[in-house]
Amino acid sequence: MHPQPEGDPGMFQPDVRGTYLGALDDVGAEDPTHRFMVEVRGAPPIAVSRTATLIVAVAQTVVVDGAPSQSPERLPLEYRWRLASRPTDSVAVISTPTGSQATLAPDTPGDYLVELSVFDGELWSVDPAPLTLNAH
Repeated sequence: MHPQPEGDPGMFQPDVRGTYLGALDDVGAEDPTHRFMVEVRGAPPIAVSRTATLIVAVAQTVVVDGAPSQSPERLPLEYRWRLASRPTDSVAVISTPTGSQATLAPDTPGDYLVELSVFDGELWSVDPAPLTLNAH
């Protein structure tokens, strides 16, 4: 927890997720202590792909980059890339689907939809970051 600011004994600013139990003294009251519990849930990370749409040649290896993804709480991220859709005859796959960067080599003409999700150790990004590869 961050230290309390001088002169404000009621200030509470947690810096990590979890359950906090606390007590406040009520001077002059019959029951001198008020107990409370605060649940801190945190903010989910945000998945961001460096580019939203790319036009590429069939068989060209493409590097997709999720490095702009971020955790509002500055936690380290894990990356999960997935090929959400591809042309019917394609057998292309994403290599290194768990790194901040992944590669894909479209093997037939058409659109390939790649999605990135990120995980901060407790929470997944709410929405995946989409990336469309148009191979010709």
